[in-house]
Parts: sequence; structure tokens; C-alpha cells
Amino acid sequence: SSEVWAGFRVARRAFPRDLEISDGETIQIRCAHDGYRRLPGHPEHTRKWFFAPHALTLEDCVHGPCRNAVAYFHLHPNVSIEPSSDGTTGKIRLSPEHALEWQVESGTLTIAPSTYHPEFGRSVASHCLVLQLHDGNSRIRFAWS
Repeated sequence: SSEVWAGFRVARRAFPRDLEISDGETIQIRCAHDGYRRLPGHPEHTRKWFFAPHALTLEDCVHGPCRNAVAYFHLHPNVSIEPSSDGTTGKIRLSPEHALEWQVESGTLTIAPSTYHPEFGRSVASHCLVLQLHDGNSRIRFAWS
């Protein structure tokens, strides 16, 4: 979320804050950053990670007047994507026998073309999951067996 303007050049840096970690049956991590403070209303992004056995849930919240926030989940080119017709659920197939299942609990998910950069100067076609936040909030769950 820092502003990158050239190779190895970073301008307005995002600074993390309010890191919280709690562990129990589910490990929870919460952290915010101010990387969008240059925008009108100085929005702040908070992400929460919930690590449970066989699942990871990600919750994003943008505080402030900005309501057009999007979370991008870039995928490796070797995986295949199997979305449901409405995009709220689907699978990321890692191999014929291994897959992650996703479930959108808040937000609207679409799939977009993207690129993967395995080394300097090399770009490989890929995809990303694009999760549009609703009223500044989104929640997506990835599960595996």
C-alpha cells in the first residue's frame, strides 16, 4: 500500500499500527496501516487473519469515507479456478487431488486476469480474485482438507 513510482523507489510509505495477536484454538492477527492517508478523508485499512485448523479467514475494513475499496488475491499461474455461477464460492485447484475452497461472506468477488513475476523482467499470465468491499468491509474464507 506504499506508493511505488519506479524500480526500487518508494514514495509515500505505509506504516503498520495496532498489531494484535491472540492465540488459542483459532489464532487471530489484526493490524492496520495508513498507506491511503493521502486520499480524501485519510482512510485507514485494517485486516484481520483468523487461522483455524484447515481454514484461513481474511476480514478487511476500510475506515473513513472511501467506499470503493478492493482486495486482490493474486494466484500462481499453475492453479486452476473453479468458481460457482454467482462467484460466492469456488475452488482454487492446486493439483487434481488438492484444492482450496473459498466462500465470500461479505463483499463481491470477481476473477480478473493478472500477471505473475517469477524473476526480474519476466511476466507470466495468471489470475487474481478481486474482492469488492461492501460499505468498507469484506470477509472471505479459504478452507482445505
